[in-house]
Amino acid sequence: MLADHYHIALVVVRHLREQQDSDPILKVLDTTGLTGAVDSTMALEEDSRSSDTAKLYVTGRDVAYQELTLQFRNCVWGLISCEISDPVWHHEPPEFLFRLVDFMSNQKEWRGNATELLAELEDKQTAP
Repeated sequence: MLADHYHIALVVVRHLREQQDSDPILKVLDTTGLTGAVDSTMALEEDSRSSDTAKLYVTGRDVAYQELTLQFRNCVWGLISCEISDPVWHHEPPEFLFRLVDFMSNQKEWRGNATELLAELEDKQTAP
């Protein structure tokens, strides 16, 4: 809310947890769930303490998952390579979402839990 009000970006810098994990973003999460309210998360992980190369892992609400390989030379990080996953918005929405929208558009009100909703959607799909 503060960032939106003043039209600024807030950047929080934090060290990664020590425990090894195959997913570097989980090293940021730790047990406190720090990334729960952020738009994007970036984790910079060096290959080794004395290495001049590192990986920058980027993920977020409005960005595709990326792994950037960087090299530190003359006090500047330079891009060596970049791997980008397919953005989620390039995939077709699941057919289930269309059924859900169709079902809800014909309802004035619906109450129930997720299991009951799935059962009702399956009943509508199998009905002649």
